[in-house]
Amino acid sequence: MGVAASAVLLSGCSVLWGWDGTGGVEVGQSGPGTPTDTVAQVEYYPACGNELLEHDGTTWYPFKPTTDWPEPIFDGPTASALGLPHGGRGVAAVAAPGPGDDVGTLVVYDNGIAYWMSDSLTLGTWLTTKRITYNWVC
Repeated sequence: MGVAASAVLLSGCSVLWGWDGTGGVEVGQSGPGTPTDTVAQVEYYPACGNELLEHDGTTWYPFKPTTDWPEPIFDGPTASALGLPHGGRGVAAVAAPGPGDDVGTLVVYDNGIAYWMSDSLTLGTWLTTKRITYNWVC
């Protein structure tokens, strides 16, 4: 294994901050707000788009912004995306998650908005603390 691959394995997934167009702070405006925290190893699996994420006493509801927001940039897959253990499985899934699909990084913004990206970099979703009722069952 090369030095670069070893660095990815050891460093995990990090977020590169900053982009233009984050002046809005409400769902549907120009951006999600200002990032305030990044939490790695958050277990979640958004199989159907209506799964709630419970983390650190906060309930997060998945949603799709009415305008395109730039997603945080993640620099590479983590150890769990390469099939290495991460300490258990999270939310029950409809289909079995692949390596790194059910654990990821949560980027929290200053206004009740967050973005979760799987360690495999294949699943990501916007989240809000505003209660959402979904009209479908998975």
